Amino acid sequence: MHPHGVRAAFPDDQMLQDLQVESYLGVRLCCPEGDRIGWLAVMDREEIENVYLAEAMLRLFADRAGAEIYRHQAVADLRRRKRRTRAPCRWSGTLIAR
Repeated sequence: MHPHGVRAAFPDDQMLQDLQVESYLGVRLCCPEGDRIGWLAVMDREEIENVYLAEAMLRLFADRAGAEIYRHQAVADLRRRKRRTRAPCRWSGTLIAR
């Protein structure tokens, strides 16, 4: 968390210089089990005035985003398993029909 002075803290980071980033706040994205699955961060050209409010809001978004990413991965896993279990059944049905 850098509520102000990001460019001064990282003078060699060209992206921060180009974007004129003054503040940065990041939190972990976690799955329901608590494992980290990523990061959610915001950058601004202005300093963060109310760090506690900004962090609380970002954590709310991170909780929701983490749950949604986890749900999306779970659905994708279910679809993959479903395809794997269907393929042998179709093949067996073809063999039986002949």
